Amino acid sequence: MRLKSGGGFSSLKYSPFLRNFTNYSTAATTTTTTTRQPLPSLRSPSDARPWPLLMLPSTDYKLDDPITAANFSFYSPIHNQILHLWNRILPEEITDPFTYCAGATSNGLLVYINSRKYEIYLANLFSQSSNPTVEIIKLPAMTSEPRVHKIVLSSSPDDENCIVLVVDSFTKSLSFCRIGDKTWNEIIQPDITKSSGVGKIVDVMYSNKDELLHCLRFDGSVESWDIRNPSNITKMSESQVISEPAEINQRLIESPTGGGIYVSNPWRKGEDIFYEGAKFYLQGIDFQRGICQTVESIGNQAMFLGCNYSFSVSIDDFPELKPDTVYFSDPMVYQRIHSSQFLWKYNVKDESVDPIAALSDYSYKAATQPTWVFAKYLCK
Repeated sequence: MRLKSGGGFSSLKYSPFLRNFTNYSTAATTTTTTTRQPLPSLRSPSDARPWPLLMLPSTDYKLDDPITAANFSFYSPIHNQILHLWNRILPEEITDPFTYCAGATSNGLLVYINSRKYEIYLANLFSQSSNPTVEIIKLPAMTSEPRVHKIVLSSSPDDENCIVLVVDSFTKSLSFCRIGDKTWNEIIQPDITKSSGVGKIVDVMYSNKDELLHCLRFDGSVESWDIRNPSNITKMSESQVISEPAEINQRLIESPTGGGIYVSNPWRKGEDIFYEGAKFYLQGIDFQRGICQTVESIGNQAMFLGCNYSFSVSIDDFPELKPDTVYFSDPMVYQRIHSSQFLWKYNVKDESVDPIAALSDYSYKAATQPTWVFAKYLCK
């Protein structure tokens, strides 16, 4: 692996956390009788901020248990520590052998899919409830196995008007439902008049500023939809804003001020990790005017890129993070079984790439996709 000149892991203060996590992983695979205690609470009573957390492939449970308890681990870049959720009781929908984790939503809920029942479940691991059972929201069954590329909620799932939007990973069509609905509605199909799939949707974001859903197509065009009234979904605008769309990795991210930022990082098929000199291309989008311009610095912001969900935060709210920085994990780690998972940071202004931490060597299991959650609470 090639790192930035002068960089390396020897100067990083991640070793104690790596040892802690490795010991936990080893114990989890050898015994089920050890009593484990969570890390001391790192949150002060006045700290009500949601935390950006990278989910690690450390979930450990036995399907034969009458009451299935699981342990979840997350890396926190705020604390440079691995934090744990111990003994969360999983409902039978999640412990079903046909159910797997498919990422996270824009509200910090984990997404689980049952490939046999064609159902999607949204799991809240971070509830403040004293009940150790993980709360889930069951969405309507689909007509075929869900292949979730992106899933976005228009508001809090506690809101009776909350709309769930799902982009299919194969057809890139967009479907939606309200929480509590019995069926899905399809509002956007790929533009079949365009060749090579360039009309397919690659990312979506819901802007709380203009209350519109913005959809990015593969060819760089952006559509804006008003979905507040599901019986009258209206396309508000369509424009070609991205002048040079990337061939593979494209994201549409809402900035802390409510604007849109297009992020791409072109990498050749077959590369298994970012190399020195890898570059992200950023363009700020004016949805109303249908124009974009190159972004050479995101200033007082930090971005977190995941496979299913990406977001940005203000450094004013998180002074522990680095400004003008993109945080990301190995882009191809979820396609390799024997691999180490690394966390990196990319400085937008000087285009440097530096390692933050080696999180673990998962030689005995397949790693999960790089999944970030924006979690408000951790279990005590």
